[in-house]
Amino acid sequence: MKSRQKVISLAPINAEANFARSVFGTSKNARNEDDIQKLGKRLKKQDGVANVLIKFRSEFNALSHAYHDHVRGSTVAVYAAARFLVEDKSSWAEFCRHPEWQDWKRLAPRAGHPEDALRAAARIAVGFGGKGATRRASRLYRLLEPFFARNTSPRKVASIINDGGLKRLAEVGATLKKGKKGAPKSAKTPNCRFALKNQKMAKKIAAMTPGTKFRLSAKAKKAKGGAIEIRIYNFKAT
Repeated sequence: MKSRQKVISLAPINAEANFARSVFGTSKNARNEDDIQKLGKRLKKQDGVANVLIKFRSEFNALSHAYHDHVRGSTVAVYAAARFLVEDKSSWAEFCRHPEWQDWKRLAPRAGHPEDALRAAARIAVGFGGKGATRRASRLYRLLEPFFARNTSPRKVASIINDGGLKRLAEVGATLKKGKKGAPKSAKTPNCRFALKNQKMAKKIAAMTPGTKFRLSAKAKKAKGGAIEIRIYNFKAT
């Protein structure tokens, strides 16, 4: 029996966006769509990451609600672009110098901060047309950030979207973020030091045979550097 392969369903809004998606290879039928090196070779044959992402603007600007199927493939492409920019320093530097940022210097990414690649990729894909564009860029960033923070492959992101669309992607992302917030903080065990009342007590303890049980009277207090000092006043073998 033949295995059924799921493919991201794309609405042909315009030829430019369809061409841009083909550069990123977001279909699961493509065998190595999440291979960063092959993605880089495809991009270098084109106009660069920024110019390819700009081709998606007509789709994102026509977005009517948060999980519109029209931008499923474009969303994966933006994510793949961001992952590539993190890996490829020269392409990230070129992306940061793109003329599109000249009129929006406050929003422009800096070459020394590739961790901002997803936010910058979402912004340049959506555009800068007022508050509406800002909301759409923010929504796109929040949708993908949980996966970007965990270095999830574009193949995995595409698989989640194939299974349940962008709404399912948002649900999985929310679960990842909730898990991060709920994770217990690893408590560092404080250093403890013991202080004896006098030398006579120290000699008695040193003379005890291994395995001897005893009771002691002590008082604990915090010391400098977060350590705990335990001062022993008395002890008695049992």
